[in-house]
Formats: sequence, structure tokens, C-alpha cells
Amino acid sequence: MIAGAGEDLREHVQRTADDLGLRPLHCVLVDEAQFLEPHQIDDLFRLAKDDGISVICYGLRTDFRTAMFPGAARLFELADNVEKLPTMCRCGSQAEFNCRRVGEHFVFEGEQVAIDGTEVTYMSLCGPCFMQEQRAAGVRVLG
Repeated sequence: MIAGAGEDLREHVQRTADDLGLRPLHCVLVDEAQFLEPHQIDDLFRLAKDDGISVICYGLRTDFRTAMFPGAARLFELADNVEKLPTMCRCGSQAEFNCRRVGEHFVFEGEQVAIDGTEVTYMSLCGPCFMQEQRAAGVRVLG
């Protein structure tokens, strides 16, 4: 199911489960949780704690500028458990940073979310590769 921005996720999940005859509901999986609003994370918390439905969220911790997404920050504040799913950098090391590319160049400035308009791609980089790319771009996000 897809929920809209600002929508009460607890109500949305319950209404959808009723409409589709999915009761009892045991688990809700949420992908791209970083794009949720903090109050929607609170909705999911109530769904888990008040309604006894397990909620499992997947998403990014930080954006390409190394700033936490508001939804991710609230999720970290309320989550019972946090597990990091490892990703690999181009060099073979474990990646720590989600980096934005426009064309062939890494960029470190811009809006937090770039879905429409400019053609962007993302690449996971380890710390040393991240530092190398920010130096090549002539910016200083970290260090």
C-alpha cells in the first residue's frame, strides 16, 4: 500500500487491512522510511505498541550531505532495535555514505530529496572514498 504525505499511517494501515480482509494483521513492512514525516513514525509506534502489530522499517539514515532525514531521526529515537545492513563501496570496503551524482560528478549541496527533475544517481561510498570525492568537488562536508 502507498500512503500520502501527512497521512495518519496507523489509520491507513488499519483501514487497508479491514478493506482487504487482512485481519488479524501481524506485521507491517515499511520501505524508504527516511521519507516519512516524524509524526508518521509516531503513528507506526502506536500501531506497534497499542495494536500489537510488528513494524519493520527499512531506509537510509542520512542524506548525501550526511544530514539525518527527519523521519530517520525520529525512527532512531523510537526504534526497539536498529540493524545496519552493510553495503559495499566501489573500492570493496564497507560503505558508510550515500552520495549523489549528477552526471559524472559527485555533488554535496542541494535539496535533501531530488526525485523529480534533475537526473541524479546515488552511490554508496566508504569514508576514504567519500573524503576523496568531496576534495575533488572542492567542498568540505566532513573533515
